[in-house]
Amino acid sequence: MIPPYPFRRYVHSDYKYQEFENRPGDYLDYGKKVIEEVEEIEDSSGSYRCGIARCITRLFTGQRPAFCQVCLDRKLDFRSLTRRPPKAPTNYPYDSIEDDVLLDLEMKNAVHVKDFVFAEANATKTRCRLCRLLYSAVDQREGFLLKMPTACIIRPRYDWLGPARKKTFYRERFRIIHKYQIVIEIVGLEDECVYDMLCPEAGEYPSRGRFAVPAFIDTKLLASWVHQCDENHEHPAVSATTFSRMQSITSRGLFRAINTSTGSVEVHNSLPKFVALSYVWGKRGDEPDNHTPKSKPISSHVPTIRDAAIVAASLGFQWIWVDRICIDQSSETEKAILIPYMKDIYAAAQLTIVAARGDSAQSGLLDTRNPERYLRFNFSLSVLVVSGFLRKLIDKSAWGSRGWTFEEHVFSRRLLFFFDSEVIFKCGSHTFRESRGVHSTMQLPEVDRGIHARDWEPNAEVLRGGIQKNPDNVSQAMQIRPLLRALQEYGERSLTFEADRVAAFSGVILAAMADPLDEISEQSLLRHGQPLHLFEALLLWDNWAYIPSERRPARPFESGFPSWSWASSPGPFFYDGSPEPVAKTLDHAWFRYTLLHNHDILALPNNNNLFPFLPIGGQDLPSGLIDSELSENLPLYCKALTPTDTPMCKPPSMPSLHMVTVVFNARLACSNPPDDLVPKYVLVPQESTEWSEEICANSRFYKKSWGLHPELWSRYESEAARSTSPPLDTFAMITGRTTVERLASSEKRLIIPRVEFDLHIMLLIPTDEEKTYKRGGIEHLKIEAATYYADVIKKGSPRWQYIRLV
Repeated sequence: MIPPYPFRRYVHSDYKYQEFENRPGDYLDYGKKVIEEVEEIEDSSGSYRCGIARCITRLFTGQRPAFCQVCLDRKLDFRSLTRRPPKAPTNYPYDSIEDDVLLDLEMKNAVHVKDFVFAEANATKTRCRLCRLLYSAVDQREGFLLKMPTACIIRPRYDWLGPARKKTFYRERFRIIHKYQIVIEIVGLEDECVYDMLCPEAGEYPSRGRFAVPAFIDTKLLASWVHQCDENHEHPAVSATTFSRMQSITSRGLFRAINTSTGSVEVHNSLPKFVALSYVWGKRGDEPDNHTPKSKPISSHVPTIRDAAIVAASLGFQWIWVDRICIDQSSETEKAILIPYMKDIYAAAQLTIVAARGDSAQSGLLDTRNPERYLRFNFSLSVLVVSGFLRKLIDKSAWGSRGWTFEEHVFSRRLLFFFDSEVIFKCGSHTFRESRGVHSTMQLPEVDRGIHARDWEPNAEVLRGGIQKNPDNVSQAMQIRPLLRALQEYGERSLTFEADRVAAFSGVILAAMADPLDEISEQSLLRHGQPLHLFEALLLWDNWAYIPSERRPARPFESGFPSWSWASSPGPFFYDGSPEPVAKTLDHAWFRYTLLHNHDILALPNNNNLFPFLPIGGQDLPSGLIDSELSENLPLYCKALTPTDTPMCKPPSMPSLHMVTVVFNARLACSNPPDDLVPKYVLVPQESTEWSEEICANSRFYKKSWGLHPELWSRYESEAARSTSPPLDTFAMITGRTTVERLASSEKRLIIPRVEFDLHIMLLIPTDEEKTYKRGGIEHLKIEAATYYADVIKKGSPRWQYIRLV
């Protein structure tokens, strides 16, 4: 900050007061006149501060600024940057006030961005404007500052305005003004950075420090890792379930593999020892997508497949499986049959080669790398950049952002990662790295200090670890909580074809089933991706924080999947902020879900259903309602499937969810301030005819996002909608649970229990067919007696009704 002097003249393109520059006159009279003119300007223009706000936030153009998911989760409020500065302190004479006073005032209105990593922001700065702003403020030559976690402070810039400091007559006229500039401070969260020490001795194992990664990959070193693992580590063999499922495709001649020596593609009638390749195909090449398997020399394949075959041969494997070569791409039937078996193929492979270099199959694995550089101080001391954690290398690779690679990671028993920095081999209990030589790093503790932002483990690796511990009972590792976390992580990944959204996750879904399914039931599950025993919890997905952007546009409302399925989400989705509350709904599910003959799902209330006990004037389920509604609305062939029934009939294009539940009528009023990124709505009674300004004046605690699809925003935000009352909508109760809080009475020292209902309410969008709806959104509401939400639902005529969700 510049120390104060008699009068400051400001020259800045964004500064509102530059018209006061270079005026003649005495400083004393001029200072008094300036203050009066500043007050006149600020008082006469109501839109003045709005214009300055637009000036400061010029990077955040558009109606809804685009942010990455990490910045959205920070929930920052930038409005404090444009607030009027406070009045000057009256207990200090002007000539004794230091600029630290201004700094304290600036920090009160500052925006604090914690745990910000510039290396991560480099990947998101094209689509996130906060990352772009902060990334532009750091010197790109500051090496390790780009990699360590930092605290970024965005504060407004204030200054003094007034006559000369020695003229105490006008001391009461001194003011603090807003320069309408922002200052960005970047502070490393650690006092030190971590470097690796270079081992000064040559050999197979670094006794002190680590080795520098060479430019060329030594395949003999990789072979020694695999040999050590085979000889010294105890890992479970292929499970009986996986072996049985693999037999079902080998017996039909559907399992092919490439000979690593000749390049011939051969059909196997029994399970061989083979290696699988996990890679990213990238941009579409000249080769057609619907080609048939054919043999050709290894050197004729694209670089990644060619190098993977060479590596497999150097490790002693004769066969390698590559999906694009070993599956008949011209046969839709064969692809549909093999998709549920993808998890078994990777689980049966002796090793999975992971091509995490580059972003396409043209990147290769064995190309020359840039040799790792080190800084030498003397003969015995040299330092290198600290080697990255495996989880961070996966997270920033293109391979780690693709949808299909998620289940390939989960079910692989051993993984050989090829990164741009080095090669890493990971089995069930040990990890080998090029920088550590021939020995594993299991006994070497990893230091997470001053260089890595978060100590977290990918959900795919969590699931993989659970499977490795008990491969004969995979469903135990697929419990509801880790499954929901994995599903949320998978929802952030990208796919070339959105129609594959369920298929690419099908292995994880099928592994969560305690009992194996027949192929027809597996095909039915691939139409929506929600197993029956987890159905109620999986219905509660919510995309409340998703904002469409050019890089990640919203998927269309007509997505090709049922609107109630998580696969129809327009973007990344969540489960009530955390999987924990959602997982508890399965302890006392309110509905019983049954698979029908035509692949539809039937949901009927069970004994755990507490709708009749809700404080909304609830009533018991009328006798005969289910029989009359189902016989009237369900086709005759849509009866429940039993084990003795005949196979399913040909399914419709999309399965429907038939449900008998409690519905009510209400309205959603949009209450969205101009600077909110995600629209917010207030649930109001059905007789309300006022629009959001009046309705939401005293309802700030009831604003919810409801996770509406972006295509539905105009239904509530358009000028035509605002000119009338909010549209009358139908809402359905999907599930809930009760919580009991014990309150102490101060009068008689009694413990008074207070019962609260946590309900998940779904917004229903009507279709052209009677009693048929689409899922519009969902929200979690807390209901108590004589509360706002209880009153709204009670006025909405709650009733039992049959609905069909498509």
